[in-house]
Amino acid sequence: MSSSERIPFPFKIIPLEDEDQKKIAKDFVGNPTGLASCNHWGFKLSATVTEQELEDLYNHPLDPRDVWVVTPPKCGTTWTQEMVWLIANDLDYEGAKTTHHARQSHLPFSLNNPRLLDTCKVVYVARNPKDACVSFFHHMRLIRLHDFLGDLELFMDYFIKGQVVEAPFIEHMIEAWNLRHHPNLCFLFYEDMKKDLRAQIRKVSKFLGKDYSEEQVDKLAEHLHIDNFKKNPWVNADHMKDGKIMHTDRGSFIRKGKTGDWKNHFTPEMNEKFDKWMAEKMKGTDLTFVQELEKQD
Repeated sequence: MSSSERIPFPFKIIPLEDEDQKKIAKDFVGNPTGLASCNHWGFKLSATVTEQELEDLYNHPLDPRDVWVVTPPKCGTTWTQEMVWLIANDLDYEGAKTTHHARQSHLPFSLNNPRLLDTCKVVYVARNPKDACVSFFHHMRLIRLHDFLGDLELFMDYFIKGQVVEAPFIEHMIEAWNLRHHPNLCFLFYEDMKKDLRAQIRKVSKFLGKDYSEEQVDKLAEHLHIDNFKKNPWVNADHMKDGKIMHTDRGSFIRKGKTGDWKNHFTPEMNEKFDKWMAEKMKGTDLTFVQELEKQD
């Protein structure tokens, strides 16, 4: 098959059951039509998605010079984008203030162009699902496109059922984990970035064929530190703060960036339910998650 030949989209789009759609429309005001399953393990997108759109994404043109950032939502995507763009572009801090950053994708590998890994370098970031769930809850309340009206307990139920747009998360991460030995894939954990950002900067630099001094690594780590990152208007979606895209009274796009913050939100009952669900989902994989850190930046 020539690289220009279009690849047929291999999955059927399956809408959710009517009862589920009604509940979603009620609780997520921004999703009045509900959701649809778009691949073999039920990755969810808006029910308005078409096979043509997915086939176009599946055949997204690939440029070997591009570096892709692939993550589930709320797993340090913007943070990683900034790191990857700066490493790939010789630490051009002025250039990083423009919007043309590294390509990023919340789509799992099975919905991206199947030639992606053989053509481009990809940085993938996984995060422990408890913190991802809490962060996604805040995000879904903040962004008007979703406009979730319920509490965290209700959101967690949707999260566990995989009935949230761009979920389920665990299947997304297992799919990437199983590809981690591919030479064009650099698999990172959010928690490792929180624990030792400099080590992850060096890992990504090596992956992208760059060699930076200790001083340069220190400067980049300082630039990426969550306190500085939160103040950076170029990454904190300041252009969306006029109230049309985000609610102005429900927090900020870059939030706490902490590992273990779930402990401030989960009740013991919620935690027990989540643990049980995770144990079931993680059967048969050697992927594991760090849920708290003794020390983090």
